[in-house]
Amino acid sequence: MIKTVSIIIALSFMMFIVACDNSDSESGKELNEMSERLGDEVCEYLEKESDEELNEMSEYSKAIVDFLGCGYVLLRHETNRAEIFDKWQALYEQGKNEGFTPLVIVSSSIFGEEFKGNAWGWEKEDILVKAEKLFPTISEEMRIRAEGRIDESFLEFNETEVLEQMNEFVANGSLSWIERDNHTLGTYDIEELLIVKIPTENPWEVVAWVSAGGYYALNPAEQVALFKVWHERYGAVPALISHDTWQLYVPNPPQTDEEVLITLKEAYAFCYDSVETTGSFALEALLLKYSNIWGFWWD
Repeated sequence: MIKTVSIIIALSFMMFIVACDNSDSESGKELNEMSERLGDEVCEYLEKESDEELNEMSEYSKAIVDFLGCGYVLLRHETNRAEIFDKWQALYEQGKNEGFTPLVIVSSSIFGEEFKGNAWGWEKEDILVKAEKLFPTISEEMRIRAEGRIDESFLEFNETEVLEQMNEFVANGSLSWIERDNHTLGTYDIEELLIVKIPTENPWEVVAWVSAGGYYALNPAEQVALFKVWHERYGAVPALISHDTWQLYVPNPPQTDEEVLITLKEAYAFCYDSVETTGSFALEALLLKYSNIWGFWWD
């Protein structure tokens, strides 16, 4: 990319020199011919660069790109989570003006295969229509699902105790892992990342483009509706997805006890594994309240 930019600058400078040397009207034709020739060279070079990048891309990344049909940035062997976040955030700010929402996709053979034939069988338009119908009641539905599962699996669940344990974690200095990973994106064993530019100004709608129904507890329409709820409350933006992971950037996480408990139940219904792998609702509540990155992983 740096090489590409350097060549464009060099060619532009050449065009400027030509323009200065040929400012009289008799040289206008020569200037136009030079500009057209240099413009063609830039286009040919950019096409070559694009082709080379495509050739370097794995087959499963190509499947994802072909399925989505939108612009993207390819990152290979990028494991610095903070740098991944910085690249995503820069594109997020750019997208506000240009009408797209960036989404980091951790490319893999599992995910690539699912994209090849739209394995989940959902159509984008259907997802969005169903999500709008679900939106008014999705929060209450998540609460009911969560409480039903809690009654089955956590007989001693007590909301007051959850909040007390969360505050004990804070008092004991247990926020270091959140501070370490805050404003970072990524998972383990990253070979390729795609930051795709989903053509929507509504961040919660990116789910409809990736049709992520694989390992998740909710179908795509339910995910869209829930993410819209979180966006309206906390500014939450879906930032990264893999075949078994969602990560959201949340600039204004919940602060009151009531908000934390409501969101805790929604998050539990969305991803039971986030609590059941640790057995602690307090740890999940800690993440929701004190982190700007909400991570959900399905076992």
